Amino acid sequence: MRMTGIVHDRLAVIERYIRGARVLDVGCVDSWLAREPTAERLAHHPDLLFRRMAAVCADVTGVDIDAEGIGILRREGHNVVCADAAEMDLGTAFDTIVAGEVIEHVSNAGLFLANLARHLAPGGALIITTPNPFYSRQVGWIWRYGRPRAHEDHTAWFDPITLSAALHRAGLEAFEGYWVQPRKGRWKAWRQLFRSYFSHSFMVLARPMPSA
Repeated sequence: MRMTGIVHDRLAVIERYIRGARVLDVGCVDSWLAREPTAERLAHHPDLLFRRMAAVCADVTGVDIDAEGIGILRREGHNVVCADAAEMDLGTAFDTIVAGEVIEHVSNAGLFLANLARHLAPGGALIITTPNPFYSRQVGWIWRYGRPRAHEDHTAWFDPITLSAALHRAGLEAFEGYWVQPRKGRWKAWRQLFRSYFSHSFMVLARPMPSA
């Protein structure tokens, strides 16, 4: 799989795969501001990816282990389930599964990917986005603080090479990839202007491997 370019907004790619599709959003409650109460977090971030997806697709199911966040989204009228994505059995298959900024939080990435593969319809697409460990600003943080910056709940780093290998072991084939560099702060991450591998994060699209 080759990375085909840089996007500034994940939804620019995701939208192509969710319009008119049966969609599952894994990790639908944003967890970046982990120390902020869930209700405040969801109120302060109306641009939550799940809400943006639901605005363009009529059939989106959200799943997350955050019971409080699930309750809030359910009261907003969304179809959401409180469950562990590595163990859940939703009893149905989805045309598109989106796991945005989730895989770096899970305890067992292999079980997580294998279970998502079981919920993916034949010919469907799994879209994963995750932080890039080689993000150019990590150099500055290492020089200044002696360590890279990471969310307190992260358990692993992935890059396109290692994520493609993990997907393959779960019976999935990576077929498309994009670097993700938000417009805000892109000049501070100037190295990505010369080498895309220094971008903020990345996105990999995968499909079920053809049967032997």
